Amino acid sequence: NTVNVDGAATGIQLVGVAGNTGTFTVTGVGAVAGSGGTIQNVSGDGVSILNYPTVSLSYMDITGNNDGIDVTTTGVLSSNVTFDNNVIRGDSGFGIDLNANGGTTSDLIATITNNTISASNNAVDAQDGGNGGFLELDLSDNVLTSTTGAGANIAGTALGVVTVTGFADNTVQGTPGGNGGLLIDTVTFDADTSTVGIQTVSGGTTNIGATGAGNRVQGDGLQLFDPTGDLSFTTLN
Repeated sequence: NTVNVDGAATGIQLVGVAGNTGTFTVTGVGAVAGSGGTIQNVSGDGVSILNYPTVSLSYMDITGNNDGIDVTTTGVLSSNVTFDNNVIRGDSGFGIDLNANGGTTSDLIATITNNTISASNNAVDAQDGGNGGFLELDLSDNVLTSTTGAGANIAGTALGVVTVTGFADNTVQGTPGGNGGLLIDTVTFDADTSTVGIQTVSGGTTNIGATGAGNRVQGDGLQLFDPTGDLSFTTLN
């Protein structure tokens, strides 16, 4: 299936309420790049998701918006989102913006894999709002670029729980005017939260910056501030 939007206030807007068990899925056609449709030139966020239970977007081209994709949880409500094989580019805000603002029974589970993401601000920004909620993130096999921010900024607080379950094979192509490559603050690395104890998260082959115009990373390449858990790279360039 395919969704195309050009020039609206918001490309896709999904709002969940208590008791809602809905699912929204864009699969594209035949695993072909861009076959899931194009969302472009909207005045707000390309995709806005508020407390919607289950969302999966694949093979989409999301370009020239505020945030490419914004996901927020509040109160007691939860969301489980998957973004795979999308191109998100030219956005004036964040490429993908995750906000776990819910309370202690609220979960935001996000799987972000195989995407090419470029934005003015952080390509991926994942934040715990400090209200006791839970954010679980798999960020793997992505190409990340930012002109004024970081490739990815993942930040927890003392009151919430941010767990990274996947972190393999990401590439930060460049943040030439930004503030770093991969910035991690108050995060636990645990590959399987359903298993007792800490399970090692693979970093795989992670590349931060490269030679050539526009590929330099300004600031720290990899910043780990107050992390817990276990993260292991095969190769870190």
